[in-house]
Amino acid sequence: MRLSYLLCLTVLATGVIFSSFAEDDEKKEKTRYVKVTTHLANIFVDNVNPKPDQIVRQTKQGEYLVLRTAGESWYRVTVDGRDGYLRAVDGKIVNSKIGSILALIMTIIVLLGCAGGVFFYIKKQKEALS
Repeated sequence: MRLSYLLCLTVLATGVIFSSFAEDDEKKEKTRYVKVTTHLANIFVDNVNPKPDQIVRQTKQGEYLVLRTAGESWYRVTVDGRDGYLRAVDGKIVNSKIGSILALIMTIIVLLGCAGGVFFYIKKQKEALS
């Protein structure tokens, strides 16, 4: 039982340490990004009169683009070395590409640690009943 508690505490401490490093990295990083939130989004050459023949590129959901400027209805972004405009409803501004990935990894580590703790607890209970 002590081993399961030790395992859970180790996983939680690791999560706290990693999250503090992630915050330090985010503070150093000045570049802001736009994360595409719609299934498919178009990046246009012009935001005043966007036309289908003026599409720089189509982006997929979850893709990160470098943010240049943010307006009320458009984001000016850089993609493939070119500047273009993405509708604001198609994305959201984030401070780092790594934050969401790190959060996912930490969630998986914590869940695995807790599952390991439960496994060891059940194993010890079965041994005690035998």
